[in-house]
Amino acid sequence: MPCDEAGALRPLQRPAGPEGALLRPVRAGRMTADGGYITPSGQESADEFLGFGRLDWYVTKAWRALHYVRPEDFTAEHRRSMEDDWAVLMPVRLACGRTAAEVRIPGIFTRMSHQRCTGCCRATGLPPGKGSPKNDDECRKLLGLEDHL
Repeated sequence: MPCDEAGALRPLQRPAGPEGALLRPVRAGRMTADGGYITPSGQESADEFLGFGRLDWYVTKAWRALHYVRPEDFTAEHRRSMEDDWAVLMPVRLACGRTAAEVRIPGIFTRMSHQRCTGCCRATGLPPGKGSPKNDDECRKLLGLEDHL
């Protein structure tokens, strides 16, 4: 938490949204002394978010499986959310045809252990299995990553 002039901790001021409703801070990562955030990856742009999503896939609010979202299914509003929150905090269409309330790039343990959605696998032509496509040997070959570490 930020400190006041005397060094006492004070709560963060939460920004107000439309009609004065408070917006919840949802930034993933480490908070800095001035109340900002450093994302775990150090990335901030929508293009970088999409690049990670292509290989890591996403989790929904339920956090049960890894899902894919086609880049063309993201709108300009989604891209703003990626840059502001390093997540998409509004409904988005998944490759399997379902609509998720939000998607995020999961942490390393989820990327290594969660099953890929079979519907998203069917839609992308990747085999069903466990873990992010970049962590699966068969998927790496299909994605042209077999020579990259």
